[in-house]
Amino acid sequence: MVYNQPENIFVSIASYRDPDCINTVKSLLENAAQPDRVVAGICWQFVPLEEPALLQLFEHQARLRQISLPAGFSRGPCLARNLVQQLWQGEDYYFQIDSHMRFVPGWDEKLISLLRQCPSPRPVLSTYPLAFTPPDNFVREALVRIRPRYFDENGILHQHSALIAMPDHALKPEEAFFVSAGMLFTPGSAVREIPYDPYLYFSGEEISLAIRLWTHGWDIFNPNAVIAYHNYQQNTERPRHWEDQASWSRFNKVSVARIRALTGLEVPSDHESSLDLELYGPGSERSLREYQEASGLDFAARTWHGKALND
Repeated sequence: MVYNQPENIFVSIASYRDPDCINTVKSLLENAAQPDRVVAGICWQFVPLEEPALLQLFEHQARLRQISLPAGFSRGPCLARNLVQQLWQGEDYYFQIDSHMRFVPGWDEKLISLLRQCPSPRPVLSTYPLAFTPPDNFVREALVRIRPRYFDENGILHQHSALIAMPDHALKPEEAFFVSAGMLFTPGSAVREIPYDPYLYFSGEEISLAIRLWTHGWDIFNPNAVIAYHNYQQNTERPRHWEDQASWSRFNKVSVARIRALTGLEVPSDHESSLDLELYGPGSERSLREYQEASGLDFAARTWHGKALND
């Protein structure tokens, strides 16, 4: 891989009515070893006349690119992430995060260094961030590995995390087959090659992304260092989209059909469920069958390494 200079980082943030997004961006910039190379692209989903426009609140406006979307027009995180990707202007790296996170000092240099250690010309670093409770209660350092948890009634895979004690000596990033949509770092060319599917909703977003990346020839790795922390609390000020928007079930129905098509479980029968599937479908470098063999998943049997996955 050829690494260009200067090495700029585009940070994708989908924020749904989240007041903590401002603190997330502040932490991102204040903890970067080279903040001038960081640009945050934000889809700011808010209620007009009730909630502020983000750029009016934030002092580092030169480091932000923003799409403002009234909450009533939101279709969930995947449309928001698709819109944010349209703000990418050829930056060397793409860093996708959530809007309620905190970052370790030098996170930018750490990610670039880790990516270079990956034995692949198309590496992707991804994992679930460790937890924190605002304002500054951070869990003990550990490595996080993503594991399949269960298949739901629609055959959509849900994931969870496994904590591993931080090793005493440095290791290289570990090969993986699952990604976190809330922390993903890769060369920026992935944005052009694998644009986010705006018709997905929430459940299945991550396994869909992992399949598309892997079948397009991108290799996934878990970082072997702590990069960021995430607020996983349920009782926060931010409403969830599915709690806030009555139309979420319609979006989810379309999303389920698209993910089932991607995983080889059905052929979509309606227009919206099949729209642009050739653009947002698997790649041709490796097949879905090869992904299942490598990852141990069997979508039809709902197993992982031959064992049934149940909630």
